[in-house]
Amino acid sequence: MNNSIGITADIHFGRGGSKGVERQKRVFNEIVDGWIEAQITRGIIAGDLFNQFGWFTPNTYTIISDALLRAKAAGISIDIIPGNHDMDQAGLFSAVEPFEKIGMNIYSTISQLNVEGWQITFVPWVTKSVFKSRVENRELNAQAVTVSLYEQVKGILEDGALYRTPDAGHQLIIYHASLVKFSPCSTAANIVGTDFVLDMHEIMNDCGYETAVGGHFHKRQYMDGIYYVGAPERLDHSEAGNPCGWMEIFADKREPVWHELSTPRQFYTFDIGKCGDILPAAYGGIPKGAIIKLRPEFSHNDIIDREALMKPYLDAGAESVELDIQYTDEIAVRSSTIKADQSEKEQFEAWAEVNPEKASPELKKLLEFENENHYSNEVTDKFFEQAVKAVTA
Repeated sequence: MNNSIGITADIHFGRGGSKGVERQKRVFNEIVDGWIEAQITRGIIAGDLFNQFGWFTPNTYTIISDALLRAKAAGISIDIIPGNHDMDQAGLFSAVEPFEKIGMNIYSTISQLNVEGWQITFVPWVTKSVFKSRVENRELNAQAVTVSLYEQVKGILEDGALYRTPDAGHQLIIYHASLVKFSPCSTAANIVGTDFVLDMHEIMNDCGYETAVGGHFHKRQYMDGIYYVGAPERLDHSEAGNPCGWMEIFADKREPVWHELSTPRQFYTFDIGKCGDILPAAYGGIPKGAIIKLRPEFSHNDIIDREALMKPYLDAGAESVELDIQYTDEIAVRSSTIKADQSEKEQFEAWAEVNPEKASPELKKLLEFENENHYSNEVTDKFFEQAVKAVTA
């Protein structure tokens, strides 16, 4: 066998119900087949094997276990860390823990593994329950709450670094988290514990890791020794252009290799104009199993025959069709005439001045509702109070 590791993440078993599980079964078995063919020594799942704790079909564990046991029979050791989607609501248990019963290695806490040619640190998803006690009073600012979690994790990793030796092998950190400069995250998400953000460059510099590979952000990315492995299956239209597959990384520190999925899901978005008069033939046909989003234009007064719009694409072999109807009445007029550098209130006032007959009380109420429920980038005292209450609940 090669002294290499295969890494995947974000398979999200259970997303899309029983139909989705069938797709995920195909993808997961293709990954395991690839691991066996490449003769890797370890297979790592870097979080979000499941889409939601407890929400999947009864045979899902059997499907996953069968594939993992095939890998084990081929001499591959399996390591799994929980991601945020694997966790229960309290953040205390994960859906991946039962796989310990069939000989898989589950790392539910920050852990270190030393094997021939490798020194691997596993960082699973860390929930707000880990740092509840660090929120001592309401005077703390948002950054202090975030940093207290980060410092706690970084402290554990630095303690682990004391046991590293120069000949420890390829020093690798596997994570499921958002990273500074990589994945989108907000201060609000950090405070209430819905996101877990690490400065991986700082951790690598301080602790001596040579390579970091992780899950959570579904787009494949690389920057200075840090990788997001990316989801092996495109999950929605926002991931239409993502490459799909798994990553192989080597103990001798040569460049990692990407193994691409044979038939990734195809997503298409079509702006089909007024009344949906462009049909699949105009695009050279629709690949069987494609996922289609249609963006037809209608006024609010048009009668929309949704089934008739979707039928040609379904008949052409699309797996599913979603309608994103573009309305051409006053809402569209308003959005096309406003200036980007104006506030919502200014935008509305400018539009209302040009269209006084359309500035109805209902639209004014809508504007007020948007203003009341809009969170700016700056965390207000009131919101921070609510956030601390949520964290310490």
